[in-house]
Amino acid sequence: MKIIDYEKAIEALGFSIVLDEVKLHHGHVTRFYGHKGDTLLMWDETGQGFFTLLHTAKPDEITHETHNGVCESCYERNEIYDLKFD
Repeated sequence: MKIIDYEKAIEALGFSIVLDEVKLHHGHVTRFYGHKGDTLLMWDETGQGFFTLLHTAKPDEITHETHNGVCESCYERNEIYDLKFD
């Protein structure tokens, strides 16, 4: 699939999602990332949706255990975010 296909399908979900990053391989999408509030979203090359919550610590709650990044293993599968391509 191409970027425009993902953009249209994500817009059709109707969740006011902000698109953040896309990973391509030979011009085809392999991962597409976005967010909505504190929910981070990811779609794979088939349009299956995944999500994870971004927890931000308040300045007085910062510890050495603060999460500094999100990896793909942090995401959980959720069919509500699956894309339907035309």
